[in-house]
Amino acid sequence: MSLFWTTVDWILDHLTPQTLLHVILWLIGWFFVCYLLEFGVVYLMITIIYLIFTNLGKRKKGELSAYSMFNHNFEQITGTFDGEFYDNMLRRGGSSINKNINGHCICGSVKKYKKCCMKNHNINVSYRRNEQLLFLKTNNRFPKKK
Repeated sequence: MSLFWTTVDWILDHLTPQTLLHVILWLIGWFFVCYLLEFGVVYLMITIIYLIFTNLGKRKKGELSAYSMFNHNFEQITGTFDGEFYDNMLRRGGSSINKNINGHCICGSVKKYKKCCMKNHNINVSYRRNEQLLFLKTNNRFPKKK
């Protein structure tokens, strides 16, 4: 019997009188709809839909959406399980492949990117490629294809 009173005390301490009144009125309404009209399941489903829509919140400025199509540049949140990730996990065991592995290196030599002296720098691949093209254009030397 002490568990019952502990639960009642917790409910009275944590719920405002207005919320408690709403819960009591909902239970009374559910009783009448369930026993008199025999629509208890429908009442419960409508209540769940109501609770879902009333508890939806607005995103704060700069906060990412869980759906990447609503984010700027389709940016994904951490832990998103998309098709590319799944394909990468199945085919390559989860390792990421550098897409510029066979391109020319940034430093302007004729070496391939995978043997470039600057490949260990923490620079974005597209940024590296742009730097490489800028370097080659300004120095008027493009690597010759064999």
